[in-house]
Order: sequence, then C-alpha cells, then structure tokens
Amino acid sequence: MPGVPLFVVTHRVPDTVPTGDPPYTFVTDGIEHSVKNALGAGSVELDLVRVVDAPGVTHLTYRVVR
Repeated sequence: MPGVPLFVVTHRVPDTVPTGDPPYTFVTDGIEHSVKNALGAGSVELDLVRVVDAPGVTHLTYRVVR
C-alpha cells in the first residue's frame, strides 16, 4: 500500500531488495525495535487486521488505532 510504512523483521537482509513505495525497512534486532521505528515516540494501539502464513514467513498487517 503506497505511503504505508513497511517493516520486515528478519534474521538477515536479503542481497537483493525489490523497490517499493515506501521502500522496505529491514529490522534484524527484533519486533520491539521494528514497532518503535514504525510508530515513533509515544504509545499507540495496533489492531491486527490480517495474518498470512506461508512456508518460512508470516505476514502481519496492522491498523493503527488513534
């Protein structure tokens, strides 16, 4: 979705990364750090709207509750 931050939590950054809008941000030091980077300072509430399981990966999509 254009304009929506995209953070990928992974063990390692891939050698090739597809271009995107916005660009992918790879986080290798845990989910807590990715949430901090995606939502800035302060506290926010997230609503899990979608989970897609695939071999070796789980895609999570959240909506920010304001």
